Amino acid sequence: MNTEGHYEIVQHVIKHNHPLTREPLNYLHRSERQMSDPKKQTIQVMQECGLRPIDSFRYMSTEACGEDVLGHSMKDHFNCCYKLKIKPIEGQDSQKVVDNLYEQMQTESNFFFRVRLNDEGKAFPTSRHRLCIWHLSQNANQQFGLMKADKEFKNIFHKCLSGCITITEFEQTWTTMTTKYKLEDDRWFNRLYSLKEKWCTAFSKDFFSAGILSSQRSESANHAIGFKASKTTSLSDFFSIFQQTVIRWRRQEERDDFDCTKGIPKSDLCMSPLLKHAALVYTHTLFRDFEDEFKHAMASAIELVGTQGNTLTYRVFLNGIDGSSQQVSFNYPE
Repeated sequence: MNTEGHYEIVQHVIKHNHPLTREPLNYLHRSERQMSDPKKQTIQVMQECGLRPIDSFRYMSTEACGEDVLGHSMKDHFNCCYKLKIKPIEGQDSQKVVDNLYEQMQTESNFFFRVRLNDEGKAFPTSRHRLCIWHLSQNANQQFGLMKADKEFKNIFHKCLSGCITITEFEQTWTTMTTKYKLEDDRWFNRLYSLKEKWCTAFSKDFFSAGILSSQRSESANHAIGFKASKTTSLSDFFSIFQQTVIRWRRQEERDDFDCTKGIPKSDLCMSPLLKHAALVYTHTLFRDFEDEFKHAMASAIELVGTQGNTLTYRVFLNGIDGSSQQVSFNYPE
């Protein structure tokens, strides 16, 4: 330090006091790495398309013919992805989604949304929360012990999970299983029984779910949206990707409509007026689903059980298929 309080270089030692970096590793130096704006834009686009940071890094490395010539490290890449993810949220993830919805409502005349909370601050306060049957099955395997090899036990257990049509049938099946295999005092099975309303399909017949089982959540919802959410997925991420999903659905709908203009689908069955109408109003794919239901309807047997006032009660079932019997009430004036 000189008399004016500034540092001065008084000697330059040419010789390094540490071994030099080998030339193939020079790309790892901070001075050799930079995250340019074009790179950030490319990473952001891939992130919006649902690519994971590791996948977008591999893509850019391959395109550049190697990590050593890419110009930034994997750590730099992950840090950039994190900053791009955090930037639009700024600590208010749910508020950001609401802001996006308001913007969409201003630009799209047919779009409307409203968010209301009850006194306890809940959205969807009447939702029925259920347990995933697939996860129950996986956890149950750890409790079976020697019964893992018993095919009959596994069949009756899985019938309790999703094979019983009525509550009475479930209670009878559960009692038979616990008695036969001496599980009356088993702590895990008693705990499972206490939660039966949350997993047994026989207890969920009072609300419409389009036939979707809880075990199908990951296979159907995640597949439809096109990515797997995790505990780190923000609402903003989900909203952005779901918007892209809606666009993809609409494009698919346009392709389906185009295919339908080429002609109506054919059926192995005689084209009754009902099938002809279905062929006109449904897409080809949905017509096949309707056709399957139609075949089951034609194969169903119907027995009148009794009448009470204007209400007729029937038993509807498929011959030779156990557990297919259903009770149907028909009130003609209503």
